Amino acid sequence: MNVTLGATQFQQAATYAVNEGTRWAIVTNGRVWIVIDEHLPGKWEERATLKLELGQEGQTFTDDLAALLNVDTWKADAFANAVQDIKRRQQQRLDEARIRREKTAIVQAVMEQFGIQTFELAATAAAEMNRITETERDVLLGKRSIIQPSEGILFTYKILGAVAHAIYNPTARTWTVKAGSTALNRVSGDSSGLGAGKRRLAMIAAGHLTEKSEEYLEYLEDKEYASPSTAAVDISGKAQNGWAVWKDDQGRPAQHHRPT
Repeated sequence: MNVTLGATQFQQAATYAVNEGTRWAIVTNGRVWIVIDEHLPGKWEERATLKLELGQEGQTFTDDLAALLNVDTWKADAFANAVQDIKRRQQQRLDEARIRREKTAIVQAVMEQFGIQTFELAATAAAEMNRITETERDVLLGKRSIIQPSEGILFTYKILGAVAHAIYNPTARTWTVKAGSTALNRVSGDSSGLGAGKRRLAMIAAGHLTEKSEEYLEYLEDKEYASPSTAAVDISGKAQNGWAVWKDDQGRPAQHHRPT
């Protein structure tokens, strides 16, 4: 447990995996568990696709490890799905921690400004005043998660300070931009930008999108798209190749997951 895992251990495990003809290998010192995916390119250590560690946030190590090593998962050849589910939960915890870190002070300010007695009432008031989203309110009150369990792959698109998360469902071929995602509050003058402007106006009128500031818009509800490019255009306000700009948690473009 005192050994720091590094390139030597990764290379040894990866060599075992190649010799055995398996995609997966796990390197551990008992304290840290790292899953290696032989389908990933790059150096040995760059093939590490998932890390679990004792004492991780939320004390979730045992649940995550149990899910990873569940015998039924292996019998069903569903290890890749288990890895994605755990990674999605890890991202969910990070997003929820960010909301609590950034939005709690806003609710407390509303409590003080209007003399509201409870945090719950202040959170509801802050959401009604568009100081926080309804999703952020529910996360602060522990009523739901920012990313609900879903069959699919989590992607992120960042552009000039805007950050959007989307779930890609390979079976349904849909892209769902998650509530709380932000978009640039501007559009280009070409056809793609004009199309994004019309869709945005419709979403604002329906209460699904709001102007967060002069620079950014914010999704108040999940929005399903038929293609990653349309979603990326609505985020950036200009023409984009969605298969190139949406990235998974390993930094790989969506093209890596595109069906043949």
